[in-house]
Amino acid sequence: MRINKLVIENFKGYEGIKELDLPQIICLLGANGAGKTSIIDAINYGLTGNEPAGEIINTNASYAKVYLEIENTTSKEVLHFSREVKNTTPRKTTIKIEGKTNTAKVLTQMIENISGIPMDKLKITTSSEVISNLSPQEFSSLILSYIPEKLKRNDVISLVPALTPGMKDTIESFLPESDINLDTIESFYKKVFEDRAMIRKKVDALKLIIDELPSSAPFDSNELLLKRDELKKAILLGEEYEKNINAYQKSLIQAQKYNEQVSALEREIESIKAVRPNGADKDLKNKINELNNLINNNSVIISTQMNSISEFKNTLDLLSKPVCPISPLIVCHEDKTSAKNEIEESIKALENSIQLIEKNTLKLRSDLENATKTLDEYNANAIEYQRKLDKMSILKQLKNNQPVILEKPAELTYKKEELKIKIEDIESKLKMIKDCEQRSTKEKQLKIYSEMYNDYNNLVKVFDKKGEVRNAIVSKYLGFFEDICNKRSCKYRPNNKFIFETNKGVVVKMSNDKGLYLPYQSLSNGEKAYFLFIIMDMINQLVGTKIMVLDELSVMDKEALMSLAKTINDFKNDYDNVILAAVDYSEIKDTILSTGIPNLYFGK
Repeated sequence: MRINKLVIENFKGYEGIKELDLPQIICLLGANGAGKTSIIDAINYGLTGNEPAGEIINTNASYAKVYLEIENTTSKEVLHFSREVKNTTPRKTTIKIEGKTNTAKVLTQMIENISGIPMDKLKITTSSEVISNLSPQEFSSLILSYIPEKLKRNDVISLVPALTPGMKDTIESFLPESDINLDTIESFYKKVFEDRAMIRKKVDALKLIIDELPSSAPFDSNELLLKRDELKKAILLGEEYEKNINAYQKSLIQAQKYNEQVSALEREIESIKAVRPNGADKDLKNKINELNNLINNNSVIISTQMNSISEFKNTLDLLSKPVCPISPLIVCHEDKTSAKNEIEESIKALENSIQLIEKNTLKLRSDLENATKTLDEYNANAIEYQRKLDKMSILKQLKNNQPVILEKPAELTYKKEELKIKIEDIESKLKMIKDCEQRSTKEKQLKIYSEMYNDYNNLVKVFDKKGEVRNAIVSKYLGFFEDICNKRSCKYRPNNKFIFETNKGVVVKMSNDKGLYLPYQSLSNGEKAYFLFIIMDMINQLVGTKIMVLDELSVMDKEALMSLAKTINDFKNDYDNVILAAVDYSEIKDTILSTGIPNLYFGK
C-alpha cells in the first residue's frame, strides 16, 4: 500500500491547508517545532484513526481534517478518504470516503482491503513510537502470530510443565491435532479462562451446599422406615374409622329425620276429620239443576204476567178517555164501566198470581242455597278425604323405606394429629440421613471439580501470555526472528547484533560497539534509531505493510545516519513509503542530501 497524497487542515501546529505529494522515499527536514512530527502524526491518524498525544485541532481553528490518497501497488486500486474532527461538545468526527459521508467501520474495512493488513497490525507498523512502547507481552503476541510453521498438539502438550491426565484431556478436547498457531493458542487460553470461572462458581456453589448439609445422622433408616409404615397404616385405620363414624352419625340423622316425618304425617292424618264420600253429590247436582229450572220458569211467568198487567193498565187508561179505541177521531159515548171492572179484576188476579209465584220463588231459592251448601260441604269433605288418603300413602311409603341405623364403630385409642407429628419427626430424621448421603455425593463432586479447577487454573497460567507454553514457543522460534534482524544489520553495522530473549514475553537486545547486549531503553539515541529501523524492518517483512516511518533521525551521528540512509536506499524496493524526519542540523542535512534521498524542508 502506497500513500500518494496527504492534505491537512488546521492539524496540530498547522493553521490552514497544507498539501503533500509523497514520493516513495522522503525525508522531512526542519527545526524543532517546524511541523515534521505533525505530518507523521497526521499520516498515522488518517490511516488508523488513533489520535496522537496532545490536541490535534489548531488553537486558531474549530476543526482539524486529514485527507489521504492511498493505492494498492499491485491492483492499482486507489482510495480517497478523510477524517474531520470538530471542536464541539461532545467532539464529533466525520468520515468521508470518495467524498461521501460514511462510518469508521466501513473505512477500516476498505483500508484493510487496500493494504491487505488487519488494522490492529497497521496501527503498530506505521508508528515507530508504538513499536518502541510495546511491552514484552505485546511484542511477543505480535511476532508469535508470524511463526514460520504450524505446531502439532503433541508439541504443545510437551511444553506444559507438571502435566496431569486432566490437563492433557482438556488440551486434547479443544486443540486440533495439528495446524496450531498463535490464534489457536489464544482461543484455547480464552476457553480455559472462561471455563475456569464457571468451574470456580461450581466449586463455590458445592461448598455452600456442603456447609448447609449435616456431616452425620445417628439414626437407622430401616428402623425409621418400618416405624413410618406402621404409623401410616394407623392413619389409614383412623381414616377408615372416620369414614365409618361419619356413616354411623349420618344413619342416626336419617333415622331421626324419618321418625320426625312419620310422626308429623300421623298427626296430620289424625287431624283430618273427613269421612269417605257416599256418592250423594249426583242427587244434589240434579236437585240444584231442577231448582234453577223452576226459578227460571217462575221468572218467565212473572215477566209475562207483568207485561199483561202493563197492557191492562194501558187499556184502562184508554177507557177513561172519550175516544174510540179504533180511531182518535171517533168520540165514544158508550158506558165502559163493565169493561173497566173486568179489566181491573184481571189485573188484580195477575198481581195475586205474581205474589204467589214470588213467594214460591223465594222458597225455591232457599232450597237452592241449602242444596248448594250441602254440595259444597260434600265436595270439601271429598277433597280433605283425598288429602288424607294421599298422606296415608306417603306414610305407607315411608314405613316401607325405613332407614337402618348402622352399628357404631369402636373408638380409637389414638389421635390422627399425634400420628402425623410422629411421622413428621421421622421424615425429618430421614431427610437428615438423605442430606448426609447427599453431602457425601457433593463432597465427591467437589473433589472432582476442585481437581478440575486446579487443572484449568494451571492451564490458564501456562498458556497465559507470560506463561511457559508461549515462552517455550517463542524461545523455539526466536532464532528465526534474530536471523531476519541480523541479516539486515550485518551488511551495514556488523557490530550491532540482535538477540531475542524471553522474560515475561519477548525482550529484544542490540549489541553496542563494546559488545554489550542492551535493551532499547539502555541504548544511546543513535542506537535507538537504528534499533527501531531494524525492528520495524523485520515487522514489515512479517506483516507486509511496506511502510517505514522513522522520526528524530537527528539523534544519530553522521556515520550511523549514513549507514541507515544507505540501507534504506538499498532496500527501497521493499517499501511503498519510507518517511524519515530529522532536525535540519547542517551535518544531518548534508548527510541526507549526499545520499540522494528526496527531502522536504520545513522552515519557520
